[in-house]
Amino acid sequence: MSESEDLESFKVTELQNELKKRGLDIKGRKAELITRLREAMNNNTEINETSAGNPDPSDEESAPPIVKDDTSSPSSAIEDDDEDDGQEQPLPQSIPDVVESENNPPTEEMDSTSSKKRRLTEEEAEEERENGEGEDSKVEKMQEEDNDNDELSKQRRKKKSRWGSEQDEDESPEKQTASTKRASDDDDNVDNSSTTSSSRHRDRDYHRSSKHDDDRHYSSRRSERSPEKEIPLPEEEIVQFNPDDVVLDFYTSDLTLTFATDCLSASTKSNDALCFLWAGTRATYGFKQGKICYEIRVTEIIDCPDMPGNEKEKFGIRVGWSNLSSGLHALQLGEFNDSFAYTDAGKKMSKFNDELSEDSYGESFGLSDVIGCYIDLDGNEEENKIRISFTKNGQDYGQAFELDKASLSSDNNNDANRLVFYPHILVKNIKFECNFGQSETPWSEVKTDYIFSQKIPLDERIRSVEPIVEKTDCQVILLSGLNGSGKTTWAKKYVEDNPTKNFNLINVEYVLSKMTVDGKLPTIKDRNDGLMLRANVCLQKLIEIAAQRRRNYIIDH
Repeated sequence: MSESEDLESFKVTELQNELKKRGLDIKGRKAELITRLREAMNNNTEINETSAGNPDPSDEESAPPIVKDDTSSPSSAIEDDDEDDGQEQPLPQSIPDVVESENNPPTEEMDSTSSKKRRLTEEEAEEERENGEGEDSKVEKMQEEDNDNDELSKQRRKKKSRWGSEQDEDESPEKQTASTKRASDDDDNVDNSSTTSSSRHRDRDYHRSSKHDDDRHYSSRRSERSPEKEIPLPEEEIVQFNPDDVVLDFYTSDLTLTFATDCLSASTKSNDALCFLWAGTRATYGFKQGKICYEIRVTEIIDCPDMPGNEKEKFGIRVGWSNLSSGLHALQLGEFNDSFAYTDAGKKMSKFNDELSEDSYGESFGLSDVIGCYIDLDGNEEENKIRISFTKNGQDYGQAFELDKASLSSDNNNDANRLVFYPHILVKNIKFECNFGQSETPWSEVKTDYIFSQKIPLDERIRSVEPIVEKTDCQVILLSGLNGSGKTTWAKKYVEDNPTKNFNLINVEYVLSKMTVDGKLPTIKDRNDGLMLRANVCLQKLIEIAAQRRRNYIIDH
C-alpha cells in the first residue's frame, strides 16, 4: 500500500484488515484507524529504507525471512472479505527466492529445514493471534453496531419515522466516495451485502426500539395504576335558613327528598327505582293553639322513564297535618295514626286509632294549583274540638276532619306529642314549594281569622328535633348476618331504647313501606322478583344518599 492511496475512502472493515496484516490494534473509530494505519505505513517505509542502506551480513547468511505483503490493494482486501464471508483467513505471505549453492548442498538443506520450521512457528503464532483478535473484533463490532443503532434509533424517534433514513449520515458520504473509486462487480457485491446488513441492523434496531417503547409505555401505565384509586368523599348536602323560621325540616325528612337551600321548596329523587318511592317531610315547628295555615303549590310533575305504563300511581301529593305520636320518622301522611291528608285525587285520607279511612273531598288538583291547609286548635271551651280544612286556589271545601281533644289527651296516649300538630307534605315524583308566611302576599285568598305559621310568635311554637351540628357526632351502625337471625328485631328495639338519638333505620322493610299504592302496602303475592329487585336498588341508593346528610343511621342490609 502506498501513501498516495486515499485512506479516507476505505471502509472500517478494510482498515481493520490492513491493520490486522500488520499485527496492529484494530479497535477504535475510523479516524483513529486511519491515523494508526498511516503511521504504520510511514514507519514501514523508514524501516525499508534503513534496511536497504545498511544491510546486515548475518541476515544475508541466514534463511530468508518471511515478509508480509504490504502492497496489497484495496480491491484485493475486498475480494478476501467477500471470499471469507466474514471469516478471518491467514494473511498471504511471499517468500523470496533462495539462492542455491552447488558447493554446499548439506548447508542449504539444513537452512531450508530451519527456515520451514521457523515459518511454521510464525504461522501458528500468527494464526493464534488472528483468532484472538477475531474474537475481540467480533465483540468490538457488536458494541459498535449497538452504539450506531442507538444513535440511529434516536434520530428516527426525533424524525417520527418508522424506518428513518436509508443510510447513516456519517457514513453516506464515505460510501459515495468509495463507490466512485471502485466500480467493479466485486465492489457491487460488497455494497449489496452492506445494504443487506444495514437493513438487518435497521430491522433489529426498530424491534429493539419498539420493544423499549412498549416496555416504557407499559411501565408508565403500571406506575399510573400502582397507587390505589382514591374513592372521592360524597359531597354533603347543605341548607341555610334562619333557625327561627318555619321551613321544611331537612333533618327529619325522607332521604329521597331534595331540598332547596332555603328549605321552602323540594322535589323527590326519581332516578332509577327511586321513582316508586313516596317521600315526606314536616315543618320545623309545630303548634298546639291558635288558628294556623300554610300554602303549597305544585311546580312540576316529574316524568319517570323507568316507570311502567300500567303503574297506578305514577305521581301524587298529599298535604295536611300530623303529630309525632307515631314517631319522628312516620312520614307516610294519612297512613299512620293521627295523620290527616288531602290528596291530589280529590280525597281526604286519615288514620285515627289504627283505623284507616279514605273518602271523597273537594276536587282533584295538580300542576300550578295552590292548596291552603288550615287547622283550628282553639275551638270553643264547650266543644274542645280540633278542626282541619282545605282550600283549592282560594275555594273553601269546608271541614275535612274534626278531632276530640279529650281522645288525644287520654291517659293511654302520649298527650304531649298528640296535641302538637305540624304541617306535613308527602309527594311522589312531584316538585313543590311552600309559603309559611315568608311571601309578602298570599298565593290565594286566606280564610278569615287564620294566621300563617311564620307569623305565630316564637314562644307559641314547638320546635321539632334539633339537627346534628358536627359530623363527628353522627353515629352509624351496620348490621350483618343471615336472614332470620334477628337483626331487624334488635335494630327496632335499639331505636326504641335510644329515642333521643333519632336513628334512621334503613332496610328493605323501610323501602317497601315507601312503595304503597292507595295507602296500602304491597301484598305478599305482589312481592315478586321485580319488586324485590327494585327494593334492593333503592336500598343501595339510600345508603349512598345517607352519606351526604348528618344523621344517625342503622343500616340493616
